[in-house]
Amino acid sequence: MSLLVPRTGFATGDFPILPSPISVLNPLARYLVGYWAALPGSVGGSRLIDWTSPGPNGNHGTLTNMDPATDWIPNGDSRLGWALDYNGTGGNVIMGDITELNAIAQQSISVWVKPTGAQGTLDQIVGKFSPAANDGLTLILSNTEGTDDILWGGWGGANFLQTTGNILPLNEWTHIVGVFNGLATGNAARLKLYANGVEAAVAFTGTIPALTPDTAFNMTVGATHDGDRPFRGQIGDIAICSRALSLPEVQFHFYHPRALLQLRSRTPAGVTGAPPAGTVNPFVMGSTNLFAGKLAV
Repeated sequence: MSLLVPRTGFATGDFPILPSPISVLNPLARYLVGYWAALPGSVGGSRLIDWTSPGPNGNHGTLTNMDPATDWIPNGDSRLGWALDYNGTGGNVIMGDITELNAIAQQSISVWVKPTGAQGTLDQIVGKFSPAANDGLTLILSNTEGTDDILWGGWGGANFLQTTGNILPLNEWTHIVGVFNGLATGNAARLKLYANGVEAAVAFTGTIPALTPDTAFNMTVGATHDGDRPFRGQIGDIAICSRALSLPEVQFHFYHPRALLQLRSRTPAGVTGAPPAGTVNPFVMGSTNLFAGKLAV
């Protein structure tokens, strides 16, 4: 099945009139809660489309305190073609309160990130978190351990991991995946953070619970539910799954950034060589590449 490219320039009430491009052949597809991406023709408006349900009932992101005329950025050096630019003054994208993420035993967040300026102590990349209530689950750029580390967690603001290796360099694209598995035992097994397909060295605070927080906060990108902790930089595709991704799955989606879509994915700029041994490719059955003939992006 080929992908039809939607019309350009979404107005406030516009949605693409086409089936979801999410590939049902990918074994992760049925666990997708949302996939937000600037696909060809969908940029320039006030919405970031959720491609798991591209019609009016999707969890589409609304650009808030942002300028659609200037904040959609074509990325000549990126893996994705387009991204949104966040200026660090409170502009964010609001997806609404996604209740499917409340009180579940597994969750993974995948996001492409490029910091472009000075950051605060805690600046949210993506999450369902409120600093005022001090609760939720979030991926935050943090400089309390280093200048470009990640804090992943929440749960009353007391249970989280923080990377210790300066993994999010300035002016470079990095693929970040936060994985939560409440079915596992112990902090190190329940919460993991990957950068460009490599598990990061981390330090833990508190005890990671068995379920995600049950909150009524909005899922947001570029700042928190309250518009606090703004991030400065560009953020690309975001995928959220109700399952804990394995290392081979994380690596495959780093080397093939849009493998969840019915598109032929390019290897990320700057990445050379073959994917690591054991990397799973769910799109190849025998000698038949299921991407053959699809649109390359």
